[in-house]
Amino acid sequence: MRTPHASEPDHAPTPETITETRLGGLFYLWRFITAERLTDLAYDWNIGGWALLEVTSRAMLPHLVQTPDMQDPLWALIADLDGRAATDEVGADLPQDKPSTDPKPWQDATFHPSPNLAAWMGKQGPTLATHFAALLDVDCAAAGKALQKPARVHAGPSHVDVTFPLDAADVAVRRAGFDIDPGWVPLLGRVLSFYYV
Repeated sequence: MRTPHASEPDHAPTPETITETRLGGLFYLWRFITAERLTDLAYDWNIGGWALLEVTSRAMLPHLVQTPDMQDPLWALIADLDGRAATDEVGADLPQDKPSTDPKPWQDATFHPSPNLAAWMGKQGPTLATHFAALLDVDCAAAGKALQKPARVHAGPSHVDVTFPLDAADVAVRRAGFDIDPGWVPLLGRVLSFYYV
């Protein structure tokens, strides 16, 4: 049986973490990832579910948002939940192609995908972004706004609770069912829940 890679963190993750983010809607992408059967990629790439969420998010964001916030504290939380430092290479166990030196819109000083993941992100990002917008029945700009939602993320050893302000509820996201609690997600190793207050 194949199992995705779960790297051991260099540090013990904080048992309870609260993170304020402007990218709370990225958690909606878990339902999208599942619907598109992208979860198989975690096994193929030997990465964890949190790394898959980060790779997919970073691939799609530049095609949905004019200036995506790649410095949001959510990225560090996702890396921590994945059991790695934010600066560790994602997908390091993949066979390596020749690295590209071209700048990518999802790059920043901390995110380092392996060359194969980088190639996948560059190729699939526009298609995934367009398909996500189509499932929401909105244009790409509106789909980007659906992902740019303020939220408080409470991460613990067994749960990740994402709390949005009530006015952040999005009709398109609701119609598509992307804001339905995923519940227990084995690939994430946690219960993922959404709240509106």
